[in-house]
Amino acid sequence: MMNYQKELEKLMLAHDLYLDEGYLFGEEGSGFERWNIACPKQELLAGLERFKKAIAFYLSQCKTLFSKNKQILMGN
Repeated sequence: MMNYQKELEKLMLAHDLYLDEGYLFGEEGSGFERWNIACPKQELLAGLERFKKAIAFYLSQCKTLFSKNKQILMGN
């Protein structure tokens, strides 16, 4: 498992998201994640909200990392 896959798995589990890796559905699915939406509407909406929070968390981590690296590069 590559490092980014481990990080993705940690992010998904931390936000109660359970996605299937695309390669399970054939070679052309490699590099994708699949989400089963065959569930009651309320469960889907709750899952979408968790997904939204996971993305916001991920982006905040990227922004923090970028800011720290920029400071290092600029000598601050």
